Amino acid sequence: MIVWVDYLRLFAVFAVVLSHTCFRWLDGAEFGTYDWWIAGTFYASFRWSVPIFLMISGFLLLDSQKKYAPTEFYRRRLMKTILPLFFWSVFYLFLRYEKKVVKNEAVSISVLVSDLLHGTPEYHMWYLFMLPTLYLAVPFVHRLLVCLSEKEADLFCTFLLGLTFVSQLCRQFPVFGTGKTLFINMFVEYLGYFVLGHCLGRSQFGARLRLIHLFSILLIIVMLMMLTRYVLSASGDSGFVSFLFSFNSPTVLALSICIFLIFMRYFNLLPYAGVHRLGGTTLGVYLVHPVFLSVFGKSLAGFDTIFALPLTSAVVFALSISFVLIVQAIPYIRRII
Repeated sequence: MIVWVDYLRLFAVFAVVLSHTCFRWLDGAEFGTYDWWIAGTFYASFRWSVPIFLMISGFLLLDSQKKYAPTEFYRRRLMKTILPLFFWSVFYLFLRYEKKVVKNEAVSISVLVSDLLHGTPEYHMWYLFMLPTLYLAVPFVHRLLVCLSEKEADLFCTFLLGLTFVSQLCRQFPVFGTGKTLFINMFVEYLGYFVLGHCLGRSQFGARLRLIHLFSILLIIVMLMMLTRYVLSASGDSGFVSFLFSFNSPTVLALSICIFLIFMRYFNLLPYAGVHRLGGTTLGVYLVHPVFLSVFGKSLAGFDTIFALPLTSAVVFALSISFVLIVQAIPYIRRII
C-alpha cells in the first residue's frame, strides 16, 4: 500500500465537502464583506480537490509496470462505478422532483433528460458521469505512455492540459461560444490531470522545492485569486473570475501540483493504521455528503465564519464517513458506494 495516497484521498474528499459548504456561505454574502472574504478564501484554497482525485487515479492506473487486458479492466472498474452512478442519480433526481411536486411546480421531462445528458442529477454527480468514459480510455492511454519517453510523456500531458484551458475558455466567454459539455466527452477535459498524476509520480519535477516553497506558492496563488476576484467583481466582470476558479484553469492546476507534491514527499512515513480503511470511504463520502450538507450547511451561521465554516464541514464529513462505514458493512447494499 502507498501510505500518502490514502492520506491524500481523505484530505481531498474533505476539501470537496468544505468547497461545497463554501457555496452555501457565499450564497447571499454581500460583496467585500468579512464573510465574503473568509468563505471565498477557503473556497480558493481548496479548489484542487477534484483534480487531485484524477491525479491519484492516473498515478495508480498508468503505472508502466502494470499490464491491462481491456475487457478485464472494464469489468472490474465499470462494475464499481455503474451501480453507484445509477442509484445516486435516481436518488438525487427523486429528491429534486419530489420538491417540485410538493410545491405544485411543473416537472419537465426534457429538463430531466438534459440533466442526465450533462451529468448533473445533482451538482456534484458530474464526476461520476465522467468516470466511465475516462476508464474506457485508460488501457489505450496506458499503452501509449509505456511507449513514450519521460520527456515525450510530459509534452503529451502539457498538450492535454492546454486543451482543458481552451475548452474552459470556450465555455466561459461568449466570444468563444458557450454551452455545457455532454458527459460522454467530459473526460477529455480532465485527461490532462489524469496523465499529470502519472508524470509527477515518475519524474523529479520540482525536486528542489522544499515544503516551505510549496506552501509559499499555494499562499501566493490563493492571494492572487482572491485579489483578482475582488477587483474584477467590483468592475462587474465575473467571466474571468469563473475561469480563474474553474478546475480547468492554470491557477487550480498549480494548486493541485503543489498539494500532490506535498503529500507524495512528506506523508509516506506517517502512521498507517486505519487510514487505508478510511481511504476506502472517499467515493461514498463524495456521493452522500450533499444530503448532510443540506441539513447542516448553515447551522452555525450565527458564529464567526472563520471557525463555523470548517467546523460545519468537519461535522458533515464525519457524518458522511460514519454513514458510509455502516453501509459498507451491509452485504449487497454496500455496492452502491
